[in-house]
Amino acid sequence: MMMDVSAVKVRFINFTGAYPTSRLPGQQVTGYGHADTNNHWQVLPTKALPETGSGRVVRHDDVIQLRHVNTNTLLLTHDVASTLMATNQEFTTISRDNVGRHNETLFRLNLLEPKGNAPWKTKSGYFRLVHGITRVSLWTHTKQLPEWAFKQQEVNGNKNPTEKSATWFVDDIIADECEFYNNVSTLVLMMFSQLAMSTLIVLETDP
Repeated sequence: MMMDVSAVKVRFINFTGAYPTSRLPGQQVTGYGHADTNNHWQVLPTKALPETGSGRVVRHDDVIQLRHVNTNTLLLTHDVASTLMATNQEFTTISRDNVGRHNETLFRLNLLEPKGNAPWKTKSGYFRLVHGITRVSLWTHTKQLPEWAFKQQEVNGNKNPTEKSATWFVDDIIADECEFYNNVSTLVLMMFSQLAMSTLIVLETDP
């Protein structure tokens, strides 16, 4: 089944079941084990799209941006050490108006064991999100951040772009049921759950 969606819930597929989240622009991206609207990320294209057809489907090796829906900011990583691991990079978000840092918001979608330019699917489409400039993979671990981060899990950039534990999947697609999403459907990123019917993830143009 194909749906015109671009906002999702993404989840880590390792030991923690963490959903990445962001609350304010410039704050470190963190993770926790329950789903809410702070977990919603919209997938944005980085190239011109056809109006209809298979050219809108997100595929292995595509370069994308992730927009945090609640704050209307873009996922970013840069060469700054994360709070708990000096060897890993900080993940944060940045205003969409900051065009001077555009390249720091570009990520390559690496599906696990893809067949050709395989389409990205919910549930079964395990993937790594690799930063274009620094080549770190979006990753998390079980150690809690301090009180200022509500003791949530740290999300950071692992410097091994093929790190096996840096694996995520799209847990859910959020339908555009209310004006809050500006009539654009929304994704949910996550680690481990039961496999369900897979849905192709299709890009919408930016609202």
